[in-house]
Amino acid sequence: MEILKIEHSDKRYPEVLALRQLILRDPLGMTFSAKELEHDKIMIYFAYDENGEILGAVGLDKISPTKAQLRQMAVHDKLQGKGVGRQLVEALEKYCQANGFKEVHLDSRYPARGFYAQLGYSEYGEIYEKIGLKHINMKKDL
Repeated sequence: MEILKIEHSDKRYPEVLALRQLILRDPLGMTFSAKELEHDKIMIYFAYDENGEILGAVGLDKISPTKAQLRQMAVHDKLQGKGVGRQLVEALEKYCQANGFKEVHLDSRYPARGFYAQLGYSEYGEIYEKIGLKHINMKKDL
């Protein structure tokens, strides 16, 4: 098991994209838009590699010099509930702290809010719909 830092130019980026498609988009009958794929060029991903296979990933979007956004959390079904998501968020937060970020924000799918709350994230704002699903904004001060 290894957590890798992967940028768009990395040779393993297509594996991260494929996992995100499988976990986040296929169940909704969606694909990534050209705009989303273009935005990936400025994102940093943290990926969970197990025996040469990417089975988890989370993205970091830099909002400002002190504020980051956690995006596109995806963990393969066979590893759900085994701590992979926690490890990915911790890697993202460690990177943020080392690079001067003071807070991390995210748009949580409503059913996942408990997972993020266990990691110290708090809800703010109103529930809203995004990609046909209920979401809530959450944040954590680092």
